[in-house]
Amino acid sequence: FGQPKEKQACIDAGMNDYIGKPVNETELLKLLYKYLHLEVTEMNSTLLINYKQIQGITGHNKELAANMISRAVEMIPEELEQLHQAILQKNAKLIKELAHNMCSTLGLMGAPSTLIEQMKKLQYSSLEQSSNYETTLDLFYQVNDTVKKMIVELKNYIAA
Repeated sequence: FGQPKEKQACIDAGMNDYIGKPVNETELLKLLYKYLHLEVTEMNSTLLINYKQIQGITGHNKELAANMISRAVEMIPEELEQLHQAILQKNAKLIKELAHNMCSTLGLMGAPSTLIEQMKKLQYSSLEQSSNYETTLDLFYQVNDTVKKMIVELKNYIAA
């Protein structure tokens, strides 16, 4: 962990920024996003994805991780649209199936637990009353917004 004097000395010597050892992956990604002018997901200034989750699943194999992420980035928007259509059609059985599958995919991608919990709420939502339908639709839109930010972050991670 770098000392404040060390950081200031480096910046005074002309460096744009500083990151000390041992390198914290989240801090490194933030700096890469900053200096490569990539779109950063804003959620309390933290990243949405738990990259250690992805690394653990792939055995720290960067090529495998990139392939897994690329496939998920393709699949997730399609699954979201199918889920949206199932909600609009009030097809509870299909909603349950799609939300369940998305919980697994999002979990593998290191999604935050709050997103997984929202997806589980969708999975077990009851559409029998109109108020429940509106609540389910609102919840879907919240999930959709977060997942879209997550996809941007995953794309940036692959590009970095």
